[in-house]
Order: sequence, then structure tokens, then C-alpha cells
Amino acid sequence: MGVKLDCKNRLASEVRFLLEQPIVKNQIVFYGDSSFTRWRRTYPTCPPEELAGLELEEAVLDTDGRRCCLNRGFGGATAEELLYFYPQIILPLEPCALVLKVFGNDFSFAYSPHEIMSLLERIITWARLDFPGIKFYICSQRILARRETTDRVAYGIARREYRRLIEDYALNHADCRVLVHEDFPLFFERSEDVGNYDLARRDIYVDDQVHFNAEGYALYAKFFRYELFGVPF
Repeated sequence: MGVKLDCKNRLASEVRFLLEQPIVKNQIVFYGDSSFTRWRRTYPTCPPEELAGLELEEAVLDTDGRRCCLNRGFGGATAEELLYFYPQIILPLEPCALVLKVFGNDFSFAYSPHEIMSLLERIITWARLDFPGIKFYICSQRILARRETTDRVAYGIARREYRRLIEDYALNHADCRVLVHEDFPLFFERSEDVGNYDLARRDIYVDDQVHFNAEGYALYAKFFRYELFGVPF
């Protein structure tokens, strides 16, 4: 397996923040890495001026415009840490659905796509047992603007393999669906570029070229409202 993580302590402050939030049950819970973490104006590691827009719970509304989601992302999280903190973070919420987003940090810590998938399967299995009828939405790796890295080739191979694994899993489990970022037209300038991970827009990111800016999160909200509720974009 990848680098051995100190799951209990590595992200302790971020997890502590989540555990201090009100418990709201029967919601769609977004559980993942900093793609979700930074979609919150009050989060300790996300300065308000960086987001300058709606928080996830305010932006991803159902077809009637009602709140229905909770943001339980914690920055830097891997699939192993999502599994480790499941009893503390997810179990009390009794969610009706989980939106799971990992891969980027896992790759950095040398987890293979198969190891990531194995950890996600354990989370999903636990949740099925705890909450009969729950639905799962597994996100492909979010498109990044920063693509010129020394591990670009290895990253691309791993990203495609991870997508294949989650799509194969969803094909065999009716309660799962994969949400593919690179198939969403609004992340691209030209319609002919849709589906090409390397040709996505670069103007929707903050300076690190990894995390969305306010415009990027506005598009991200449209992505999830379309994928989860069929709301036209």
C-alpha cells in the first residue's frame, strides 16, 4: 500500500472542525478532499476572499431550490482517511447519499488506483449496511489546470485506470453512479474539447492552479445540480 499515514493526527484540526458542525440527518453528504473543503467560507484553511461565492450547501440545491446537502470534505484527505473517520463523521449523519471524491492526494502518497478503489469499496460496504437504500456518487478525478508535472505521464495513466475501476464498479452496483468531470461542457471553452482532460479551461482556478476560484465553484455547483438532480445548465 502507499505511504503509511498517521490517520488519527495528520488532519486532526480539519476533522475537529467537521465534528463541531451541527448534525443534520438524511442529507446528501459530500465526503472527500479539498475540492469540497475549500467550498466553505468559514473553513480555517480557506480565506473568504478566495471563495467569494456561495458555499456548497447554499449552491447545490434540489430541483425545488431547497438545501439538501452537507459538506464534509477535509483538505488533503485520502481514501484511507475517509475510511478511518467514517464512524465519527458519517455515521451520526445517517445520509441518504454519499458523494465521494478522492484520488489526487492518494496518488501523491503512492496509493495505486486499485488500493484507492479497495478503500472506497470498504466505505461503501459499511454505508450499505448502516443505511439501507443509500445511494453513492463516485467522482472521477477533478480536472486540474496545473498539468505540467514531473509525474504527468504516471498521473495520467493512474487517473485513467482509476476512472475505469470506478466505472466498472458502478456498472455492477445499481446504487452507484460515476460523475465524470471531463464530460461536463461548462468546464471547456469549446464543445469539441469536451472529454479531453488536458483541454479544460484554466481561468476557473486560483493561483495554485489546482483549486477552483469563485467562478469555478459556480460551475461546479451546476455540475452537481445537473448530475444529482437533472437541473439543466
